[in-house]
Amino acid sequence: MLPTGLIFTEAVGGTCAGSQTITLSNLTGAQQTFTTGKLTNDGANWFSVTPATGVATLTQTTSLTVSVSSTGLSPAIRDGVLTHFFDPYELIAC
Repeated sequence: MLPTGLIFTEAVGGTCAGSQTITLSNLTGAQQTFTTGKLTNDGANWFSVTPATGVATLTQTTSLTVSVSSTGLSPAIRDGVLTHFFDPYELIAC
């Protein structure tokens, strides 16, 4: 079973939660352009993904780095969704 989510934890006043890497695989048989999208339950911009766009080739996986930042946020449990849009307009949610 593949992971279906990422969990980041940070203690109040502690060090930054860091980043995690996810792997994007192209199983279509043709090179695919992708764009990532993100949505948070609180509307705040507290996580990012790099690269946000790119090309998924046939023979290699693509590594994406997901990072969080608690700067300016009050302590809370937060939820977010990361999506990957592929040309031609297929949607796969993680």
